Amino acid sequence: MSKQSTFKILYTLTVGTVLLLSIIAIAISKPQLRAFQAEREKDQQELPPLYLPELRFIRPVSFGFENFFSDILWFNTLNYFGKQFQQGRDYKWLGHNCELVTSLDYRAKHAIEFCATMLSWSARDPERSNALLERAIKYNSDKWRYRYLRAFNYWYFLERRDLAREDLMQAANLPDAPPFLATIASRMLATDEDPNLAIGFLTNMIKTTNDKNAKNALEDKLKLAIISRDIASINKAVSFYEEKNGHSPDSLEELINKGIITSLPLSPYGDKYIWNREKQIVTTASGKVGLVYRGKTAKTGIYAQEH
Repeated sequence: MSKQSTFKILYTLTVGTVLLLSIIAIAISKPQLRAFQAEREKDQQELPPLYLPELRFIRPVSFGFENFFSDILWFNTLNYFGKQFQQGRDYKWLGHNCELVTSLDYRAKHAIEFCATMLSWSARDPERSNALLERAIKYNSDKWRYRYLRAFNYWYFLERRDLAREDLMQAANLPDAPPFLATIASRMLATDEDPNLAIGFLTNMIKTTNDKNAKNALEDKLKLAIISRDIASINKAVSFYEEKNGHSPDSLEELINKGIITSLPLSPYGDKYIWNREKQIVTTASGKVGLVYRGKTAKTGIYAQEH
């Protein structure tokens, strides 16, 4: 058979296939198409954004190139987080991806710190964050930072001051542990709620985070922590005013007029703080609330539903 004849046969088969598919597509009614699309979208919500087998199935096919596979999965993890941060903020599969990346490369410091932080602050899953850090500490016992991250999870998210104390003490004794660890430890263990600790933690993580979306997510939390600090400070001034004058102020400007404070800060969003005399609370003009201290609600499960 000549090349020309072979080409004609292949061309005819191709055209025929296209026509057949077109007829089938036309035959499908619109309700069927809508039902098919709805079912497809439902399946996509239940499956990971990129299907991956369990870790025990990945290792045999990696042929010793675990770090290479980890790098590929790390890119997918960042892409998934960025997409969710920009759109739905549904981090259902973040833990799945993080476990694969960090299990394949347990020395990937950038991935471990990113995943441990975002699982707690964005995915609201500090337990899974601590499980990841537990594995990281097992293979990197000389890294003080992993114990520090876990200690903050215990203190802020899980209300386990005993475990936070243990991690901080061990971290402070490790090589290259910074002097500020001792200061943080004393403040963290002396109080149940201190917005300045959250501000310091978030500021440090922002400085050491390279991913743009992760920085933006942490900066959002930092703004809320600053609101918490400002409101706590203003409430102290209001209490002093009440003790001195026997009644609460009509507005926060009275605190300035009476010389209790010199000025009122603006919130990180650029709006004013307002005194609601009826409810006896300080709020922001925009309605933004401060960062909730989640340790107090961790045992009830409420913290998992908070903003």
